[in-house]
Amino acid sequence: MAVNSNPMRKNKKEWHRDKVVEYVFQKVATTSLGIESIVKTAPHEMPTRQTIMEWIVEDKSIADKYTRAKELQADYMAEEILDIADEGKNDYMTVTRGDNDMEVVDHEHIQRSKLRIESRKWLMSKLKPKAYGDKVSLDHQSPDGSMTPKAGLDASKLSTETLQELMKAYEHTSSDAG
Repeated sequence: MAVNSNPMRKNKKEWHRDKVVEYVFQKVATTSLGIESIVKTAPHEMPTRQTIMEWIVEDKSIADKYTRAKELQADYMAEEILDIADEGKNDYMTVTRGDNDMEVVDHEHIQRSKLRIESRKWLMSKLKPKAYGDKVSLDHQSPDGSMTPKAGLDASKLSTETLQELMKAYEHTSSDAG
C-alpha cells in the first residue's frame, strides 16, 4: 500500500479542505499573490483555483476566513508600497558612451515602480475600503438652492403656542408611525 506523500490530500479523490484553506489563506494574508499563483507555486499538488473558489462560495466560514485574509493582504500591500517607494537602487543605470561611463536615470524602472504602487493602492481600496478607500462626501445642494440645508431651528425664539403646536404635530406623527 502506497503512503500518501501529499499532506493536502486525504486520498486520490479528496482534499484535506481545512489544510488547503489554512495554507492558501495564510499565503494570501502574507503576500501580494493571488490564489492562482499560490496553488501553482505550492510545494505539493493543490486543488485548482476554481475548486478553492467553490469552497469559498459554498461555506460561509471559509468565505469569512478568505475575507479576513484579503483584508490582511491589503495591510501587507501597504507595507510593500513603502518598500517599493523607498527602494531606489535601480533608479539609475550605468551607460557607456564612447570611453565614458555615466550614471543616468532609469525612467523605465521608475515608471514600473509607480505602476506597482498604483496597482497595490487600487487593490487595497477594494479589499479594505474603510481603511484605504477614497473618502466620499455628499453635497446635498441643488443648483437652484432649493435643497440647501437651512440653519437649525432655535427653539428659544419660538413662542409657547408654537412650541405646543410643534409638540402636538410630533405626537401625531409618532402615533401614526407606531
